[in-house]
Amino acid sequence: MPDYREQAWSQVERMADSVNAEDERRVHENLDRKLHEAKRQGALAQLLDQVRTLYALLRDPDFRIPTRAKALLVAALLYFIMPFDVIPDLFLGIGFLDDAVVIGIVLKLVTSTIEDYRRFRARRPATP
Repeated sequence: MPDYREQAWSQVERMADSVNAEDERRVHENLDRKLHEAKRQGALAQLLDQVRTLYALLRDPDFRIPTRAKALLVAALLYFIMPFDVIPDLFLGIGFLDDAVVIGIVLKLVTSTIEDYRRFRARRPATP
């Protein structure tokens, strides 16, 4: 029987294969609420920072994200906002373990895109 990490990643891979504009809209509409809820439930600050990094990359209209990287970002963020995933977020203390695994895997898979984004932001003129 696969463990929770394999189950969570398998679910995200399936989601990434069919990501669409509606999924991206759901992320935009629900992520702030979910971050607040996760913080209130004691999710690790590092996880929340990683989610914010992925979201900043996704929402910047001036940065072009490779198609597969974007699908993985949207799928991982959708997984994060789902309350009933492999380990339901309602379980205090452990409910975000699977979310942390998924976010960590996606961060590793899109490392070069994140580095490109950081360089892009560093070159972009500051807005007044």
